[in-house]
Amino acid sequence: MLFIIPGFPLITGGLDLAKLDIRSGTERIIYAGLIITVACMVGWVMASIYRFSPADFPPLNITVPVRIALRAVTSFVGVYGFSILFNSPRKMSVVAGFIGTPPMNFLTVKVVEKGGKVVVDEGSFELTPTAEQQARLKAHVGKEVFFGIRPEDLNFEKTPAAENNMQLKIINKEPLGAETHYFLQTKEQSLVARVGPDVDFQLGDVLNFTPSMDRAKFFSKETEENLCEDIEKKW
Repeated sequence: MLFIIPGFPLITGGLDLAKLDIRSGTERIIYAGLIITVACMVGWVMASIYRFSPADFPPLNITVPVRIALRAVTSFVGVYGFSILFNSPRKMSVVAGFIGTPPMNFLTVKVVEKGGKVVVDEGSFELTPTAEQQARLKAHVGKEVFFGIRPEDLNFEKTPAAENNMQLKIINKEPLGAETHYFLQTKEQSLVARVGPDVDFQLGDVLNFTPSMDRAKFFSKETEENLCEDIEKKW
């Protein structure tokens, strides 16, 4: 099955070229290009004959926590299974599976105090943490920290919100049927947001988002420790 999947020869071909194995790398990349070309042509011919037309996937009537849990499980199974396929040790495969779960966005922000409140300033916008987070972050006023937020915890707003509004420019988008991944950018940093299929914008548009601050994370830039949660260390 691996012989008809273009990703495998593309990756190994790139590695060969990086090692200056020009002949092997070139052969593998050409082979991957032929697979992609043939697959596209066959798909185009079949679609023309049977008059297929692309359509969106039906919406999934499940809650966000259930959707996140299902994504984590399927991502783990996919990466773990592929690792086992290459005879990787089981412990290594388990670690690779956890790494393959949905990523978190990380932005560098500065902790400042304004009007008796502790806020974090990204440069393009300011965010007000929860009361508990403010109490923990007060000791870090004047310092830069990492602000972590998952793509599904960025909430699309049709109009700019009065508080915690993030204006972000679209630099790419990936429609996936039941949802769309928007690749966004501040003045200097980038992040990803997941929205429903009804949110449809073009590259270059500016969108408004508000983060779910109760689900946000703050990490020390020096030690990378979680600043607002007590994590029990068992080692």
